[in-house]
Amino acid sequence: MYLTRLRRKLGAALLLCAGLMGAELEAQGTYSIQGTVVDATSRRALAGVTVALRGQGARTVTDNGGRYTLTAAVPAGSYSVVFTQVGRGEAVRAVTLGDSRAVQLGATPLSESALQLEALVVTGSGVETERKAIGNAVSTVNAEQLAGSGAQNIDAALSGKIAGAQVNLTSGTPGAGASVRLRGTSSIIGGAEPLYIVDGVIIDNSSDQLINFGYRSNPTNRLADLNPNDIERVEVLKGAAAAALYGSRANNGVIQIFTRRGRAGRPQVSVGQRVGRSELTRRLNFNDYPFNEKGEPVQRFDNQDFIFRDALTVETNASVSGGSEGTQYFLSADYADQEGIMRGSDFQKIGVRLNLDQSVGGWLRLSGGANYVTSEASLVTNGEQGVGGLLTSIVFTPTDVDLRARDPETGRYRNAAFVFPNPLEVIETWQAPQDVSRFVGSFQARATPIEGGSLEFRMGYDTYSQETSLYIPRGSAAAGAPLGSAQAVLRNQYLLNNDLVGNYRFGLGALQLTSTAGVNHTYTNARNVVASASDLTLTTELVRGAQTTSSQNRFETATLGIFGQQQVGWRDRLYLTGALRADAASTFGADERWQLYPKVSGSYLVSEEPFWENSVLGRWFDSFRVRAALGYAGSQPGGAYDRFSLYNQAVNITRQGLVHSPRAGNPSLKPERQREVEAGFDASFLDERLGVTFTYYDQYVTDLLLPRPFTPSTGYFDVLDNVGELSNRGMELELRSTNVDRPRFGWNTTFIYSHNRNRVEKLAGTAFASTSGYPTRVAEGYALGEFWMPTFRRDSAGNILLNEAGNPLPSLTPEFVGSPWPDFNASLTNEFRVGSRLTAGFQLDGAFGQQVWNQTRRIMDRFQAGELYERQLRGEVTNAYRLAYFGIQSEYLEDGSYVKLREASLRYNAGRGLARAIGAGNLQFELIGRNLHTWTEYTGYDPEINLFGAATAARGIDFAVYPVPRTVTLGMRATY
Repeated sequence: MYLTRLRRKLGAALLLCAGLMGAELEAQGTYSIQGTVVDATSRRALAGVTVALRGQGARTVTDNGGRYTLTAAVPAGSYSVVFTQVGRGEAVRAVTLGDSRAVQLGATPLSESALQLEALVVTGSGVETERKAIGNAVSTVNAEQLAGSGAQNIDAALSGKIAGAQVNLTSGTPGAGASVRLRGTSSIIGGAEPLYIVDGVIIDNSSDQLINFGYRSNPTNRLADLNPNDIERVEVLKGAAAAALYGSRANNGVIQIFTRRGRAGRPQVSVGQRVGRSELTRRLNFNDYPFNEKGEPVQRFDNQDFIFRDALTVETNASVSGGSEGTQYFLSADYADQEGIMRGSDFQKIGVRLNLDQSVGGWLRLSGGANYVTSEASLVTNGEQGVGGLLTSIVFTPTDVDLRARDPETGRYRNAAFVFPNPLEVIETWQAPQDVSRFVGSFQARATPIEGGSLEFRMGYDTYSQETSLYIPRGSAAAGAPLGSAQAVLRNQYLLNNDLVGNYRFGLGALQLTSTAGVNHTYTNARNVVASASDLTLTTELVRGAQTTSSQNRFETATLGIFGQQQVGWRDRLYLTGALRADAASTFGADERWQLYPKVSGSYLVSEEPFWENSVLGRWFDSFRVRAALGYAGSQPGGAYDRFSLYNQAVNITRQGLVHSPRAGNPSLKPERQREVEAGFDASFLDERLGVTFTYYDQYVTDLLLPRPFTPSTGYFDVLDNVGELSNRGMELELRSTNVDRPRFGWNTTFIYSHNRNRVEKLAGTAFASTSGYPTRVAEGYALGEFWMPTFRRDSAGNILLNEAGNPLPSLTPEFVGSPWPDFNASLTNEFRVGSRLTAGFQLDGAFGQQVWNQTRRIMDRFQAGELYERQLRGEVTNAYRLAYFGIQSEYLEDGSYVKLREASLRYNAGRGLARAIGAGNLQFELIGRNLHTWTEYTGYDPEINLFGAATAARGIDFAVYPVPRTVTLGMRATY
């Protein structure tokens, strides 16, 4: 019933918007504007430059030869063509469109610039707006920056490129994504990842562990389905002030991804090939003392040799684009085969994308996109799993055990220590495949019925099927599965969203006004089927056995949003914007069905004032802008049915009945609500060679969802309620400089600094563990998930207390000892150009001041694989001391600060002679290194990894997590 009412309301809103925008169509035509874009200094062709017709929504991107064809369905008249690119200034060319449908602009030079205030960005309404008119900070990453990262996933490629973003590679599992935090964490039990939108389509970015591997893991994520080579640019809206028009789903910010589209002209074919090699970046120090406790010589083994390998990655991609003045197309295909550095793990993906644009009658433009991806992954258990984690097994195994030894009677590998199976057996006989099929489709229809007015309908559909299984053969040493076990999970999910947006731009004297109104509807449907079996039938790998269980569940959610925005500009220097969105969702309680999210912002280009040029500031600054914004956004309850009291079937002998769940429903449930204030400035110096962007923000989240204890007499344990509060405060600084800009040499530098302070302001009751079994806690007055652990017990003078045997005593209660959150993040990027053919660059980024709990080292010391046991063998400590030391958890909390050589690249554009030898118009070679080196005091594999992946409040825990590898890639791309 509720979904039906939502659809009726959507239909009424669509008719209302269409009626408001209805008008007599003016005579319009489809025009084609062609030309090239070159570097103003070296005159080399520039690829990836955005070319747009100001105020009309028509845009394209230059190809590798700097060529473009801009198609626009507009009335005849005078217009401005705007050329922009990240790291460069704006170029504007006047054009008159009349009788001739084809206009040639020739070569347009584009200079390097520290600020891009004229660049077009897409706001929460889906409407393009000049950056200078927006009162909040928006970060942009272009295709060239993504390609130069060498990352397999888009989210990983963003690391170090966005001020205010913490992007961490929490696992090296093939196909695994990164953890992305924009301006801190804004929830406790909800998600912390931003909302992802591709070409106007909200997409799923799940990284759920569907199979029960025993404990935690770092699974693949669905953003891995996207092909980075298809991406034109990425825009990041970092807070509520920027993302308010996305309403109750935008608490964590928004990442908008725009894919490549075709252009008018002859077909252009691009073929790329990359081959990469990955390896373990560093090794753990295992006990290698050559004598045992009796002083007898023994052989020691470094079991890392048996589970790690040098891995190969092969990537092939091809695209063709072109079209006529009325029709443009972009078609691409990609294949990737990625081996993991852990034996038995790999990831293969095949994807196809088609983007089409069609002009109809000079006033209507239709656009569509289709992306189909199929992938296969071979997973290995890693990260704490008690049923057979590869690293778990070797950290629990004494180093005098030869894992390669086999039982002479059965021929099977001998078991590792305790209840863990031999990791070599796991690699060779266990199976954990994951198959994914995904389709993402989009459709847009944009009508321009009157000059300055547009009406756009957008529809998106994202569906995928994910099947994951785990087979453990009979005879394995896995706990609880001596006769084998099998699991299989099938998830089918689809997400449908529809938008109707009307936009009208007009002038009124010195004022420029832009009015926007729209409606949005989103619907999600997910179904899971789970089956498991133990005591398996002989010679089968199916879920068949003496004991079987199965279950099925379904989830549905729907959201309806209505929004409006008014922007007023004065003399191209002062801009004020006000907006409001109203959301209703099926996850909200009946008493809180509608939620409002307002926004106001202002932007003032002081340097455009007449007095500026002759002022003291004018002599220092080329341009100066101040901006401020206030906005509200929300985060919906994570469960589809949290507002209901649920019942489960119960059977008593032959009678059946219902038993309610331990958690009561809440008819007053509503989304978490974030208020954000941000203010900052953008300035440029030295003839636009140096640019500074600074932002300060203050977030306060109320109505945090937390389980609130319930009165026991009701029969319920707790209820999910809006009772918590937390805050994030921080600053962002970005410096861009053009150090050298000469025809034969260029050098650009970008420095980014981010600082965030998170604080839990209010809880439903007392502090609680942020994750079961680990020494992290959520407590008022502290940041989320900080470390509370036993320390050395001390006397009043601070001396460590010892027991009668001379061993240290742990404190009676856990104490606050550190935080997994960094004091600040920073990155430094340098780009070099030699002549017009050779470019090079590198990126350093790091996090400073955070701690990591090294549970891996703790287990190694306790179970005879670590250095503390080696000290015992040397007679430096006693066995009792080592065992007592195990209880002092804080002694395994380490400084997790690091600096990484994240990226280094070298690109060479071959001359025309070599390109023509293979029939190509352009030929480029590249050498890219990623995660090449880490400077850190941390003793584990990598201070960046996290046992809990992208979990909201569980960070900085290292327990046998899949390490992030070092990768070097050699590539070639030919354009025809």
